[in-house]
Amino acid sequence: MKRGALIIVSIPFLFVGLFFAWFDFSNLVLDAKTTANDTRLQIQRTKNRALEIDNYFKEFGKLPTNKLLACDWQPCPEHFFWLWELVPSENGEYTLNYIKMSNRLGPFFKSVVVYDSKSQTTDHDWFQDQANVYLYAIFRLFIDMLVMFFPLVTYLSYKRLKHT
Repeated sequence: MKRGALIIVSIPFLFVGLFFAWFDFSNLVLDAKTTANDTRLQIQRTKNRALEIDNYFKEFGKLPTNKLLACDWQPCPEHFFWLWELVPSENGEYTLNYIKMSNRLGPFFKSVVVYDSKSQTTDHDWFQDQANVYLYAIFRLFIDMLVMFFPLVTYLSYKRLKHT
């Protein structure tokens, strides 16, 4: 009788866990699409900002400050966080970083879109984004499996503790 009751109690948990797994998978697919589009926009934004920096360098003969970049070329108060970071190198060359924060698990996952003025190319750590999605998917799948097999794990734990 105990096994029959366990099966009857486990079936709703199994279906709820499968629904959550399907829902999480669908959201991860949409999130991956959104992240890819967002990254493309940020790369284009970085290239546009690099053109503005080149024009500023031609006009004033020096590279702009990070504060000037953060405020879109306008005077502004002190900021506590910069989205743009300009790192000068020799002969007016520079690297431009656009700090991208994702909302997955809070601000733990930070990636940077880097533009190099010498090669005039962007470099983005796609593998870090991919690893973040995988880690998040594994975490969510683990939670979904806990929901799916909660009655079975509880029953086996109870049975083991009862016989010790």
